[in-house]
Amino acid sequence: MGRKNPWAAAVLNFFLPGIGFAYLGEGRYIAIGLALLALSLAEYTLFPWLLANPLYLLLGLLLDLVYAALAYVAAEHVNLMRAEAPSQPRETAGPPPPPPREPMPQAPQQGVFCRHCGSPNPLDAVYCQRCGRRTA
Repeated sequence: MGRKNPWAAAVLNFFLPGIGFAYLGEGRYIAIGLALLALSLAEYTLFPWLLANPLYLLLGLLLDLVYAALAYVAAEHVNLMRAEAPSQPRETAGPPPPPPREPMPQAPQQGVFCRHCGSPNPLDAVYCQRCGRRTA
């Protein structure tokens, strides 16, 4: 959806309260606009004698100006939100991944020496291969 003209929303809302909000095309503003339109239509159909009162007409004009101003601000808000919303999801910018670790140099394999006879045995030997006694 493209950019919405705030003046068009204001003029629409001035002449027919609620239509300026519906013009914006956002769900919450459409709901507000339809409620405002229903309220203003009900007001004129249920209380037609109010139209003869000049004070009521002045109040209605002031309310229409307020509705127009609200539609203008709402259109600016919609345009701002659409400008800030990314068109495609971006990758989150975070710290770069750590470099791959190099394997630790292995110590040369040394055998275990028997504590009884002193002969070398493999590293995993539990018993001495020469004397048969426990190495650890």
